[in-house]
Amino acid sequence: SSWQSTALVAWASRVQTQEVHCKTNHYHISNYITLITPIGSGARAATTDSVTGKLLVRMTDAAGAAIQSRFHFVTYDEPVVPLTWGYIMEDGVVWRGTPGLTCTWTGEWIPHYRITLPGEHYEEQNYITLSTPVGLGAKVITTSSLGGDLISYVYDGDGIKIPSRFYFATYDEPEEALAWGHVEADGTAIRGSPGVVCSWNADLERYEASIPGEHYHFGSYITLVSALGDDAKLISTGSSGGKLTIYIADQNGDRIQSSFHFVVHEF
Repeated sequence: SSWQSTALVAWASRVQTQEVHCKTNHYHISNYITLITPIGSGARAATTDSVTGKLLVRMTDAAGAAIQSRFHFVTYDEPVVPLTWGYIMEDGVVWRGTPGLTCTWTGEWIPHYRITLPGEHYEEQNYITLSTPVGLGAKVITTSSLGGDLISYVYDGDGIKIPSRFYFATYDEPEEALAWGHVEADGTAIRGSPGVVCSWNADLERYEASIPGEHYHFGSYITLVSALGDDAKLISTGSSGGKLTIYIADQNGDRIQSSFHFVVHEF
């Protein structure tokens, strides 16, 4: 159970996706857990799929058009470090995941997935959850909590909540990470690794996080981010002056403030 530290990546113009040749050369979405976050100041969404043993990554802009973009990704076989993890099907069936994990799809009123973590009373401020949709449509996923359960919302390119497969990993405290945190909409890190400081830069409409003892650059670290709340939000990351920068936008591509979870790995 390890994250993919090296891979060969190529742009496939015919299908407008990035094709990632993983170490095993036998990648299939049902056998792995892959988490992705785009890199760059533009509002972007990332979804995954697989074909002929390769991981496919499709990046879209706010309008749902396929684009080329840098991105960070981590691929697990069976992630033993997260508290809970899973690969959820469109109808809420847990295809793979932590023993005892249950999920239900509610398609009425406010369509969402409700996930019960074995032995845990989930509250978003007490855990760190990272999620990525599966499938090549323009989709975004956000999370929240309700009654001790993890709630996941998946959206299409128009911001409509829809059923979709997705990956997720939930941590109590991700001990293997260089840095991690739960950041509120105003930029306050209410929970995280010691010394992490985050603030909202209103002029540039982005979050800026400082990691103790590190001069952060996106080319030297791997960062995964997931937004919190029930609104469709696009996320991308970058770096500036040794700080991690995080951009969050609504489904129209307009930058907004939103709480989020993040995890940083060094390689």
